Amino acid sequence: MFHLFRKIPLFRDIEPDAFERLHLRFDQRNYPKHGTIFREGQEREAIFFILKGIVKTYKVDETGKEQLISLLHQGEMFPHVGLFDDVPYPATAEAIQETELLVIPISDFRNLLASHPRMAAQVIAHMEQKIMDLQQRLQKMMSADVLHRLIDILLHLADEYGVVQNGHTVIHIPLTNQDLANMLGTSRETVSRMLNHLKKEQLLDTGRQQIILYDPEKLKLKRNHY
Repeated sequence: MFHLFRKIPLFRDIEPDAFERLHLRFDQRNYPKHGTIFREGQEREAIFFILKGIVKTYKVDETGKEQLISLLHQGEMFPHVGLFDDVPYPATAEAIQETELLVIPISDFRNLLASHPRMAAQVIAHMEQKIMDLQQRLQKMMSADVLHRLIDILLHLADEYGVVQNGHTVIHIPLTNQDLANMLGTSRETVSRMLNHLKKEQLLDTGRQQIILYDPEKLKLKRNHY
């Protein structure tokens, strides 16, 4: 099963015998669409790496409203905090499509980092980048209007998950308007209204489990001049 590690950028420079010397334990798990991987507050047991699929992490506020933290895709690890202390999982993780994960017990992963300083530095840099991305999102949520933020999110999704088809960029992710609202910190009705506005301008369309951006460059112009 060591071939699975080659799917994860973090592990590509490590020889298979390094895992054997450390007696590294690992598992491969499959989750269906909407399958819960772990819940906020559960005892932390493992670090997860995405071999296939997409995972969302979120928190639930005191009113029961879901607050989406991140969307994660193939090659990424999660959670991004608490690697070096024994805190519970900081958020809930859920597969938003059929997902395959590589799972490593937290104690084994710490031993691996201790024996490979270069990998540890990469993990720390990755965690710092995720924190910076979250800070930028929060800053935009405080300073920009909903339409501007929605366009930002759509362009980000296009960069991360978009596939060019027939001259358009297609985002093949089963995101609902409520998911987008959770990412933006607004209501589903507001997102629906903003999407309809962009549809009328022939900038995008939405279909079953996909978003089509007809011309991302025009969306960028609208964002920059809005």
